[in-house]
Amino acid sequence: MKEEFNTVIAEFRSQFTGDIEGIRGEIDGRIKDIFSQLDNTTEAMESVLMNNIETRQKNFQNVIKGRFDKIEQFIEDLDALEKSLRKSMDQEVIRVQGEFDRFSQNMQELRSEEKTRLEEEAEALRKVISDLEFRL
Repeated sequence: MKEEFNTVIAEFRSQFTGDIEGIRGEIDGRIKDIFSQLDNTTEAMESVLMNNIETRQKNFQNVIKGRFDKIEQFIEDLDALEKSLRKSMDQEVIRVQGEFDRFSQNMQELRSEEKTRLEEEAEALRKVISDLEFRL
């Protein structure tokens, strides 16, 4: 009976070991499948994320480019405005200088007329004084 018992135990062990090996193989196969699926899923997610990142980067570049284009246009407009203001300022300087020249010329004419008038009056006074002196 002991031998039968040992035989049953040995068979049971053998069957149990075989079952364990079968289960172990099945588990290993499932683990490999899971890792394979995980790798595929990871690659797919990486691909999606990279596409999203590239799309966002392109959008960001487009936004930045648009802003730089606006800044460049603003700078061009400022340059044109500066050029226009300088031209206007130069024209105003010429106009003001012309007015000062006319004013100076008018003042010179007035001074000349005043000088002539004063000289004429002085000459008239000299004649009067001379006549008075001669009569005295």
